[in-house]
Amino acid sequence: MLKNYFVVAVRSLRRRKVYAAINIVGLAMGLTCCLLIAQYVRHERSYDAFHTETERLYRVVKDVTDREGRVYPDNMTSVPYAPTFKADLPEVTEATRLAWGGRVLSYGTQRLSANNLYYADPDFLRLFSFPWQAGDPATALEEPGSLVLTADFATKLFGDEDPMGQTVLSDNEETLRVTGVLTIPPRSSLTFEGLVSFATWTQDSSAETQEWDNNFLTTYVGLQPGADPSALAEQMTGLYNQYANPEETSTQDIQVQLEAFADIYLHSSYGGPGDGGSGRNLLLFTIIGLFILGIALVNFVNLATARSAERAKEVGVRKSIGAHAGTVRLQFLCEAVVVTAVAAVLALALVQMAQPAFVGLVGKALPLSMGLAEGAVVLGLVLATGLLAGGYPAFVLARFEPARVLKGSALSTHGGQKLRQSLVTLQFAVAVGLIAATTIVVQQIQYMQHQDLGFDEAGEVVVLGLPTGGDLISTETPLSGDLDAIKARFLDHPAVTAASATFSTPSSGSSVVSAGVLEREDGTLDDASLVMYMTDHEFPSTYGLDILAGRDFDRAFATDAEDAYLLNETAVDRYGFTSPEAAVGRRIRMWGAEGQVIGVVRDFHHNPLDRAVRPMTIKVFPGAATSLSLRLNTDDAATTLREVEAIWNEVAGSWPFEAVFLDQQIERRYRAVHRFGRVFGTFAGLAILIAGLGLFGLTAFTVQQRTKEIGIRKVLGASVAQVVTLLSREVVVLVGVAVALVIPPTYLLMRRWLDTFAYRIDLEWAVFAGAGLGVLTLALAVVAAHATRAAQSNPVQALRSE
Repeated sequence: MLKNYFVVAVRSLRRRKVYAAINIVGLAMGLTCCLLIAQYVRHERSYDAFHTETERLYRVVKDVTDREGRVYPDNMTSVPYAPTFKADLPEVTEATRLAWGGRVLSYGTQRLSANNLYYADPDFLRLFSFPWQAGDPATALEEPGSLVLTADFATKLFGDEDPMGQTVLSDNEETLRVTGVLTIPPRSSLTFEGLVSFATWTQDSSAETQEWDNNFLTTYVGLQPGADPSALAEQMTGLYNQYANPEETSTQDIQVQLEAFADIYLHSSYGGPGDGGSGRNLLLFTIIGLFILGIALVNFVNLATARSAERAKEVGVRKSIGAHAGTVRLQFLCEAVVVTAVAAVLALALVQMAQPAFVGLVGKALPLSMGLAEGAVVLGLVLATGLLAGGYPAFVLARFEPARVLKGSALSTHGGQKLRQSLVTLQFAVAVGLIAATTIVVQQIQYMQHQDLGFDEAGEVVVLGLPTGGDLISTETPLSGDLDAIKARFLDHPAVTAASATFSTPSSGSSVVSAGVLEREDGTLDDASLVMYMTDHEFPSTYGLDILAGRDFDRAFATDAEDAYLLNETAVDRYGFTSPEAAVGRRIRMWGAEGQVIGVVRDFHHNPLDRAVRPMTIKVFPGAATSLSLRLNTDDAATTLREVEAIWNEVAGSWPFEAVFLDQQIERRYRAVHRFGRVFGTFAGLAILIAGLGLFGLTAFTVQQRTKEIGIRKVLGASVAQVVTLLSREVVVLVGVAVALVIPPTYLLMRRWLDTFAYRIDLEWAVFAGAGLGVLTLALAVVAAHATRAAQSNPVQALRSE
């Protein structure tokens, strides 16, 4: 019997090829989009899932509240956090620090830049479950001079030779011994090339680096099972207040917080280190995926109910010869499942075909795996989609009474018409919402692309990586003593117009946040939390920073190298100065060194535009330089870069040459936002296309049902324009209702998304009005095309048969 149902279903679909094609193509596109989005969502949500201790693993972060009540999230901590919390709080069973320490590693003739090298405590390997290849994770980071490498980097450095126990040279000065090799899974938010034991750093560090307010690293802790993170964070805050400033009253309130490691990748508001995703963007993708599949289902139901009159006599005949209502329902459900199954097979083929393009679109390696679990999901999706799409038509048609149907008095139902109107309104609402949302996303991205970043982006600026000595806040690097001579050598090149050695560039986002003391306008000394931007004398001029008050660094003033500071506009506003001029000449103390504010610079964006510019001080600190910026005036950047490399090889010996252009760094900062805009726009466009496909099919059937009405109206003198207007009137009403329904939720959702950006566009009602007008125009065009064709046909053909 069941086989007969499927045979009849296939025959029915073959007789109605247009109807079957619209349903199958629409469902296939919906399932394809849904499967691709589900694949991406699953990929993003699986980040860091390989760690076995995530339930008790937390990152220590801070909420810094200034005297005006503004709160600033801060992920940077200092050296004493981890050992103090582990020693004083029994709930903390492990604690590790993670501090950047990029350097050049040498083995034999091989020299590689390890820019992603970090110092870590032994507890790091107990808290994080990176797959281990060689060595003992329990002891690999215990001793000074210990080095754990990733398998990929070890292969690059040692080739086929066994790295275990080998000695490498760090920045031509320090020897490190390889004590372990691990691998980093593809979906890890923490990525690095190697780990150096923290004891290697502490044995040579200065007293200043041990201070509580010298924040330059990340702290992770492992808690006892059942420990209360909120209560523990309060105790940590108490310890901070006890040890950090025992003799001073701070105007800043520091609240230590514990952030679950499992939430960092998608939901953190504190930032790096490591890669980060976006939970809100993932939510938007999920909503779009459900909308797309929902629209495809709506198309199915709409077309099935619209064809109820065509199928009514078939049902009447079946029931008149003894078919039960359940039998009829099963027949229509089988037909729906057949359509869905064919659509699913097509969708799987489309997923395979679209996979390379989709991977390029999202910028992630998404291997398409179809194991038992995935197969079961697809099968369940097919059955659920078939039952949902075919359920309503099956139950409605099965209720038709044979006698009335065969007399022609039950060819349509009021309920079916209302359902179609409701579903079409829903389709219009989704289309309007997606068009409006896509427009807002594009406008925000364009706003960010054209935002003035506060520094000179014009021309070519190339950033060269400097050997750092492996210390984030070192006062000496392998090239520190030669930096002035090296810059002078580059400036001898006619295309190099300016050069500056800095800890970070305006496009890199790297910064160190530290507590200090700043003299206010009334002469009092008060606490200040400032981003410390470590540069040389030439940084402001190389990057074209605007001096709003005071003066720039000047080598003619010998004291500038030690006690001169620049403030940015935000620092001036934050700490109560009435004007930039009022801040010039004020005393300032950072890292125990006292100096004077010599000038104020216009704000520049050293972080992406989703984060606000923070109060900043700029100080001459060339010993901490990690990069050398060269401003070029050339029409042939490639040739000039080769000449710059030749100079580098001359002045920097065998240090690896690493160069990146400033515009490339800026593009990388906003790559994720641009990618989100492309993915969002692509799937929103597909959703609108599927909705248009359904509207096309539904309009065709609706006009077909009203063929006799159109014929009578033409016989009575109606013009083609009048007929088109008549059939379009309902569409105008439905679009109007859809716009009214969709604007509030879309407005709230996009406002929440925009709130994730510190610098954002304003929501304008014109966007929603334009989206509604666009959908109305599309719908009217489809209706008008079908209505015009029907109105121009010979009315005799419509009226000659019953």
